[in-house]
Amino acid sequence: MSRPSFSAVKKHYKTNPSSIHSCSMYFPNTCAIRMSEALSAASESTKARISGFPRNKCPHGYLRGAQDLGAALRSAWGTRDFGWSGSGATPKTAMGVQGVICFMNIPGFGGQGHIDLWDKDHAIGSEYWDAGTIWLWKLA
Repeated sequence: MSRPSFSAVKKHYKTNPSSIHSCSMYFPNTCAIRMSEALSAASESTKARISGFPRNKCPHGYLRGAQDLGAALRSAWGTRDFGWSGSGATPKTAMGVQGVICFMNIPGFGGQGHIDLWDKDHAIGSEYWDAGTIWLWKLA
């Protein structure tokens, strides 16, 4: 399955947690919804694949959890290109890469984790290199 370009996703990705679509449901953490919206706007084929994923969606079809969106991306795009166990520092193999990054099992974090855009040496929003599991899908 083809993936959208990094620039197309970044164009639609919003970092402000309150900048999601108007929805009847309350969401204390919106990273997965914001990423779902950006991916859907950037690529019709990705939109079709993730909107068909059966888990944890708002009434508008956007996935609400980082791990759920990570699982949907695995289904849509295949196995992640990189994976790490958190060491507290950015792995050298992440440097220079652009893509979607999912931090799961973050110490002290009550949600499913965090999903963001990775831009060569930093996350556009937040990064958690102490997370138990980290997945990264490359985007060109």
